Amino acid sequence: DMDVVRLAGADRAGFFARITGVLALHGLDVVGVRASTIDGVAVDEFRMAASSGGTPDWSRIERDLRAALAGELDVESRLDAKLRQQSKRRRPQAAVEPRLEVLVSNDASDSTTVVEVRAPDAPAVLYRLAHALSGLHLDIRSAVVATLGHEVVDVFYVTSAKSPSGRLPEGDFEPLRDALRSALG
Repeated sequence: DMDVVRLAGADRAGFFARITGVLALHGLDVVGVRASTIDGVAVDEFRMAASSGGTPDWSRIERDLRAALAGELDVESRLDAKLRQQSKRRRPQAAVEPRLEVLVSNDASDSTTVVEVRAPDAPAVLYRLAHALSGLHLDIRSAVVATLGHEVVDVFYVTSAKSPSGRLPEGDFEPLRDALRSALG
């Protein structure tokens, strides 16, 4: 069973990150995403594992999504507080330690830089990655996100306003990798 949330709106800095932050605030376990931006309109579809703790309060989630997208909800502060509270609880360990790997390439697309992250699944991983990309002034043009057991594989197609081609200069690859690793550390 899956819950699906679809959103469409004018693309703007932090759009994807704010959505993922609100979903994490409400404890929703995002297991797949399809996101794209066409002609300035972002269309994002989030698939979440059905909650074992009951039905999510969709009216409250919608209210928080609207507030976050309007800039009226400080997602980062609220999520930080929630994660600090959760970190006090012990999480089960996987039999095999998941890897943390960040691959960056300009070879797969003529107009975007592809960023692939393989990381241990944890609360708010998707938000932390999207927030870090937004903080680097990268625009998420498309994303494909999957949770595979205890690991996430998140692929982002990003553009940079710094570059005429839209692709991130190769000299910025290592700082990008460092920022994403830091966001998850």
